[in-house]
Amino acid sequence: MSHSKWFSLFCGGLLPLLQGCFATGESEVAAELRAAQSAVADRRAGDRVRTDAARTLGDAGSDSALAALQDAAALNLSSETQDAVVASLGRYPFRRTRTLFAGWLADDGRSTDFKVRAVEALAASDGDAVPLLAETTANHPSPRVRAAAAWAIGQNANVMDQGYRLTELVAAERDTFVRRRLYEALAKQASIPAQRVLEQALQESDPAARIAGFNAVAVALRGDSASLAMVERFAQAAIPELETSALGDGSLNLRLRSVFALIRCGLPEAAGVLGEIALAAPEPVRGAAARGLERLAAAAAP
Repeated sequence: MSHSKWFSLFCGGLLPLLQGCFATGESEVAAELRAAQSAVADRRAGDRVRTDAARTLGDAGSDSALAALQDAAALNLSSETQDAVVASLGRYPFRRTRTLFAGWLADDGRSTDFKVRAVEALAASDGDAVPLLAETTANHPSPRVRAAAAWAIGQNANVMDQGYRLTELVAAERDTFVRRRLYEALAKQASIPAQRVLEQALQESDPAARIAGFNAVAVALRGDSASLAMVERFAQAAIPELETSALGDGSLNLRLRSVFALIRCGLPEAAGVLGEIALAAPEPVRGAAARGLERLAAAAAP
C-alpha cells in the first residue's frame, strides 16, 4: 500500500488498530492486513477508512481477507464503501464468491445500479464467472445489467473463447446498447464468426452499434481463417462507411472507433482510406489515422 494511502488511513483512525497489531509482534504486512479487516467492519471508523480498508483486502488475496469482505458485504455501508467491497470481492476466485454474486443479481430488493456494479466487478474475476455473466447477458430483465455483463465478459482477461456464444447473444438481443457491448466483447475473443457478425452489424440502424460490429469483424480479418470472400465483403460494405464516419460530424468517440476498425482490419483498401483521413480529418482523428498508417507499414515491412 502507498504511503499516502496509509497516511489517510492513519488520519482516519486506523493508527490505533495498527499499533495494537504491532504490539503483538506481527510483521508489517500481517499487521496491515489485520488492521484492514478490523477497520472495514468498524462502524466507528470513517467512510474513507473503511473504503480504503476494503480495497486493501481486495489486494490481499488471502482467506482471512475474503472472509472479512464477505462479512462486510452484509453490513449497512456507505455507497462508496459498498462499491469498494463489491469490487474487491470480484477479484477473488469465482468459485468462492459465486453464491454471493448470484444472490445479488437474483435479489429484487437490490437496485439496478448495485447490480451493474456487481457484474462489472466480475471483469476482474476468473473464467469461472463466464456462465453467470453469459446467463445475465441473455436473460436479465434490465438492459443496463445485461450491457454491464457483456462488458465484463469482454474486459475479463481470462476469457477469449466466447466468440460463438456472444454472436448468438447479439442475434437474440433487442436492445441496441447491449448489442454494442456484445460487439465490443466479441472483439476481444480469439475466434469470431466474422461472416455472421458482419451481416448482423450491417442490419444495425444505430451508428455506434454498426461501428462496434465492424471493429469485431476487423479483428477477425487479421487471423488466418478469414476467407477471400469475407475480406472482399468487408472492403466493399464496411470500409466506405468507416471512411464516411471518420470524416463525418459524429461524436469524437465514433470517429476514432471508425479509424480503429480500419487499422485493425489491416487491408490495403483500409490503408488508402487512412491516408485520406490523415490528410483531411481534424485532430485527434488525423493523428490516430497517421499512427495507424505507421503501424500497418511496420507490420508489412520485411
